[in-house]
Amino acid sequence: TRAGHFDSAIELWTSAVALEPADARARNNLGVALGGRLRFDEAEAQLRQAIALNPSYAEAHYNLGGVLARRGRMAEALVCWEQAMRLVPGFAGGATQSARALAAAASPEAGVDSWRTTLVSAYNDRGASAASQGRPAEAESDFRKALDLDPDYPQSHYNLGRMLAGRGELDAAAAHWRRAVERQPGYAEAHFSLAGVEAQRGRWGESLRHWLAGLETSPGFLPALKRGAWILATASDDTLRDAAGAVRLGEEAVRLTQSRDGEALDALAAAYAEAGRFDEAAATARQALALAGAGQAAPLRQRLARYEARQSWREPQIRR
Repeated sequence: TRAGHFDSAIELWTSAVALEPADARARNNLGVALGGRLRFDEAEAQLRQAIALNPSYAEAHYNLGGVLARRGRMAEALVCWEQAMRLVPGFAGGATQSARALAAAASPEAGVDSWRTTLVSAYNDRGASAASQGRPAEAESDFRKALDLDPDYPQSHYNLGRMLAGRGELDAAAAHWRRAVERQPGYAEAHFSLAGVEAQRGRWGESLRHWLAGLETSPGFLPALKRGAWILATASDDTLRDAAGAVRLGEEAVRLTQSRDGEALDALAAAYAEAGRFDEAAATARQALALAGAGQAAPLRQRLARYEARQSWREPQIRR
C-alpha cells in the first residue's frame, strides 16, 4: 500500500540519517516520506535541516514548499519554490521548464501539471494579497509570474486586468478580461468588468451581453441587475429592448434591496413603462423620487411625467 511504502521509506531513511547525520539527501528523502504519512512537523524539520546542510539543494527547497503548502502556509511555500527555481541546474529561462525539471527531480509521483497549478495559484493569491494591501507593483509582478507559468489562468487575467484598469489602461485590461471569460465562460466578475468597459465605449449591445452573461452565474449581483434592466427597458435601439427581461431584472433588484434603492426602483419603473404597465411605472417612479437626493430629482420627475402621459422612456445614447 501507499502507506506501507512511506513507512518503509521512513524506516530506511531514518537509519541513513542515524548513520550519517550530515547527509542532506537522506534528510530530504526522510522529509518526503514523513510528509507522505502526513507527519508534517517532522517533515518540515528534516527538510529544513537538509537545506541548512546544503543551501543550494533545489529539491529540498521544492519539497519544503510542498509540505508548507499542504499545511496552508502558501506564502512561505512560494518563497521555497522560487528559491528552488533559482537553483535548478541547467535552467535556461522560463518557469514552465523549471516546473518540469523540479517535478521530475523531486518526486516521480508529483506531476508537472499539478505542481505548476499549485505554483500558479500561489502567485495569484500572493498578488491578490499585495493588491489588497496597496502594493500594486508587487501584485502586478505576481500576476504576471502566474501567467508566465499558465497563460490561460483566468483568475490572474482578471486580477491583472483590474490592476491595469486602475491606472487607466482600459484596452489592456479588457484584453485580459476577455481571456478570462474565454477560458472560464462563467466568470461573472470578468463579465461584469467587461460590461462596464463596453458601456464607457458606448457599445451597449456588448455591455448588455456581458451583464447578462455574468448574471447567469451570479444572479444576485445588484449593479448588473440594475444596468441590465435599464438597458433592456430604455435603449433607443429596438433590437436591444426586451420588456419582459427588463421587468424580471428590475423586480429582482427591487426585491433584493427591499424597495430602498432609488436606482433599482428607477430601472423597474422604466421596465414597467416599456411593458405598457404605466400605472405601475408611475407608482414605482414616485417611490424612487421619494428616495432621491437633490441632484437626482429632476431627471426622475421628467421620467415620471412620461409615464403619467403613458409613454416609455428612451436613452438616445444606448444603441448597439
